[in-house]
Amino acid sequence: MEPNTKQSKQPDSMVESEEEFRPWSNLPDDILRQLIEKLHPVDRVRFCAICKNWRIPIKGIQSMDRFPWLMTYLQFILYDEHTFEYTLADPVYRKSYTVREKSERERFYHVHASKFGWLLLRDEQRSEEDTTCFLFFTPFDKKFIELPVLTSSGYDVGVATFSSSVACSDCTVVAIGGKSFVGEENYIVISTYRSGDENWSSKKFCGQIFEPVKDVAYSRGKVYCSISYGLVLGAYDVADKTWILLVDLRHDGFSDVLLDSYRIRNHLIESDEEILLAIHPNNRDWRVYRFEVSRGTWVVKQSLGNRALFLGVTSFSLAAASGGDTKDIADMIYYHELDKSVGFSLTKSSSVRETREREREQMAMVEYDEDDGMMNGDDETDYDHGSLSEGGGNEDENQLFGWCTSGVMNRIWIQSPY
Repeated sequence: MEPNTKQSKQPDSMVESEEEFRPWSNLPDDILRQLIEKLHPVDRVRFCAICKNWRIPIKGIQSMDRFPWLMTYLQFILYDEHTFEYTLADPVYRKSYTVREKSERERFYHVHASKFGWLLLRDEQRSEEDTTCFLFFTPFDKKFIELPVLTSSGYDVGVATFSSSVACSDCTVVAIGGKSFVGEENYIVISTYRSGDENWSSKKFCGQIFEPVKDVAYSRGKVYCSISYGLVLGAYDVADKTWILLVDLRHDGFSDVLLDSYRIRNHLIESDEEILLAIHPNNRDWRVYRFEVSRGTWVVKQSLGNRALFLGVTSFSLAAASGGDTKDIADMIYYHELDKSVGFSLTKSSSVRETREREREQMAMVEYDEDDGMMNGDDETDYDHGSLSEGGGNEDENQLFGWCTSGVMNRIWIQSPY
């Protein structure tokens, strides 16, 4: 007797009929995450735009190497035809994306800070004599978030920054201004705005400061303020709303160290919970100092370790992963030079040996301890300019951003949000 093949296959067909079928718009989160993790950041933006249900799993997803992008523009303004154009350059994949955005009115923005894929801007067209208008902008998906108007009567806001991702409920914006004129009352005003608040909260401090705040760095609930090109360092506790003067070296013989730094560059950066001061004086190479809390002074930093600094209108620090695209940027400083963005090696093996010999000869002027040194005199250390990638080749071939920046004067470092 022939076997009943239909009956023998019946259990399999029953199992198949019990399989769960889902529409593409309702894929399991674990599958979506696996797909998104393999996508380029720009493609992640497009992925989220396809389906509303695909946007939720993006939050908290394993990110790619967060190598900063470069945003370039001719002028940060919407012209009479209300068209604003900028370019996003990805140094890892050597791709650039030109974005053109329409607006109902002409706008002119001043860039204050960049973090987590967002720019903090000041709207110059809307800001008036006694008011300052801030907004967030992400160039990756062209989204604007306007903040409440800040009343700034009698003073100009000079610097501003923010604490965390705009998506976080505790994201805090800090804006600092004041007056510093000889013969008049000198003061600073520190204003804070927390996500969800209706208004800004401001506090005025008089008498201590005689020069404007040049740069700020946000770290662990405090805003560190660089004054007099790093010779003065103050800190504002956002929660307690208190101000403390941490360093004042203007009259302690340190002025020669930073005397000409104002002519080129001077940046205050938070790096792995350290406060760093990077300066680039005339005719000298970059020098980096860290703030030593126990001594209340700046200490020479010989190496950045596994971190890299990205300096400019927007400045931040980035950890170099042991593997992946960011592994080769450890101990590098990237900055903008005229119409190019270039890199600088803080320590190179051959240069380090030479400079340490010179440092020993300068012990009478500069006191060192352990691996770092106290900034107690003029530091003439010359560091080696290194190539921006491993291997040979000429300088242009090794410039990580050189292929996309020539001729463009306005440049901003910006981290990918994904």
